[in-house]
Amino acid sequence: MKANYPLTNDHFEQLLEDGYIVLREYIPQEELVILQAAQKRVLKTWEKVKENPPAKRAELIPYPYQDATMARCYLEPGLLALGRRYLKTPDVQVRVGYMIARYPGFISEDTGHID
Repeated sequence: MKANYPLTNDHFEQLLEDGYIVLREYIPQEELVILQAAQKRVLKTWEKVKENPPAKRAELIPYPYQDATMARCYLEPGLLALGRRYLKTPDVQVRVGYMIARYPGFISEDTGHID
């Protein structure tokens, strides 16, 4: 994956100040289309589950996914460089977790992490 723009010192300073950064349109549109298609191959859309939705209105698919295309996001060189700089070490490892779908009616039972 090639990002739309390089990450700058301003991005890094915002990360230090706010604890997060928003990277609007960081992923090029043509890459986003590929990633969205991969996501739809792994996670069921609401249209496919609405007649019989999962009990908690969520689906979690553990890594490795049937389609590894999504992993390209985690290995984008600019993001890895940002992580190395933030953590002050070249020894950054990527741990991929779950792909998550939340369907209409989802209610989080987690009091600290509701995204």
